[in-house]
Amino acid sequence: MATSVLPLASKPESRPNLLSIRPILLIAGLSPQLETVAQWLPGCNYLAEAEILCESALENVPALLEQRRDIGVILLLWPDEDFSRLLTLVEAIFRAQERSFKAIMVRCQSAPPETVKASLWHLGIADLAFTQKTPSRGLVESVAATMRNHTRNRSLLAVSASAGSFSNARTLFDLAELTLRIIHEQGIGRRGGLFCFLDTFTSSEPRTLVVTGSGGFAGLRSLPLGKVNDTQAVAMVKAALNQRQCQFSSNALAVPIETPDGHVACLFLALLTQLNPWKQEFVSTVAKTVAISIDQTQMAHRLMRTQ
Repeated sequence: MATSVLPLASKPESRPNLLSIRPILLIAGLSPQLETVAQWLPGCNYLAEAEILCESALENVPALLEQRRDIGVILLLWPDEDFSRLLTLVEAIFRAQERSFKAIMVRCQSAPPETVKASLWHLGIADLAFTQKTPSRGLVESVAATMRNHTRNRSLLAVSASAGSFSNARTLFDLAELTLRIIHEQGIGRRGGLFCFLDTFTSSEPRTLVVTGSGGFAGLRSLPLGKVNDTQAVAMVKAALNQRQCQFSSNALAVPIETPDGHVACLFLALLTQLNPWKQEFVSTVAKTVAISIDQTQMAHRLMRTQ
């Protein structure tokens, strides 16, 4: 059987860790309101996957954010009418989060003056529902919507920021692992094996499975595609490779990617549940980002060769 000249793997120590990232909510306020809201939110389906942290000393929030850069959404429960102190705190929070994107929500016991509302809005807070009842169903829905939008925005920023990493990939293993890491961080494909199919053969020869493993690419081995006893996997991979488009089913996805030297590969992941339209679009965006990055790299290499 023909073999590919494309390197399959880098040195093991160069592989990044693949970690699943849960949305993290920080609630900051005074007792007893803090405890009441903290006990209310976790029981709601919209926030079932969120990790919720509490801080009763509002002045400690900026320092806490310096330590925990994984916090995504901050809910400030403001206890009094000292709105100048509120503005100072929000400004300090935004300074503390310069190197990490966060969403800030503010809920007050009494309505702030219009000038304070305008100042908070221009600072970049997530919404204007300052006097929303806490706790309430409306608060749950507001927090859930803010966390979802924050996760989406952070995901798209991660894809954009990863373009340089994709273009620096030198092996199929590097490229596949970078792609998997971004997908995995969104809670996609947490279970089951990952299979990577490399399309480097003529139509008369079988496509070959070159990488198999679970999550972190646990073992490398080569097997003909025909030995994979999964009709659905074979069909989805062939469709992804032929159409150069992501393929989705109720329990799997196939993502076509292109290597720096022009080969086309396909990642196949088992899923816990069917992906909703937003996550399908996210996976497709990742695949497009890989393609654009690799295309730019190939163009740069061609330009260098012509100099």
